[in-house]
Amino acid sequence: IGPRWTPLTLTSIIPYNHDTSLFEFALPQNQSLNLLVTAHMIVKAPGREHDGAHAVRPYTSTSEPLETGKFQIMVKRYKEWGIPESKLKAENKLFFYVKTDHSYKPAGAVSNYIHSLRIGDQLEFKYTSP
Repeated sequence: IGPRWTPLTLTSIIPYNHDTSLFEFALPQNQSLNLLVTAHMIVKAPGREHDGAHAVRPYTSTSEPLETGKFQIMVKRYKEWGIPESKLKAENKLFFYVKTDHSYKPAGAVSNYIHSLRIGDQLEFKYTSP
């Protein structure tokens, strides 16, 4: 995986708990990631950002650096919680001096995209060294 977006195929999904799974991806030509221990890859979820742009987030492999042919990332699904301030304003449910956006979190754009993938689907990765 280099500085250009590289589509990699999802080969397995291993549930970890109620909202987290290990996602395993195949590497081309039986290669290894060979990344530094603290290095991370960038993942792209096309058109998933809340304004319609591509969502991009860093993920660190949970596999051994020299393991060949595959690697895993652990992904927690972040669901939407709270009520957006705009909805509260529309319903006249705001208190006079209270700002509520800090009590609202939209669903995770990339985590939900990854959790929607099926075996055989592809996800784009890239890596640029520091």
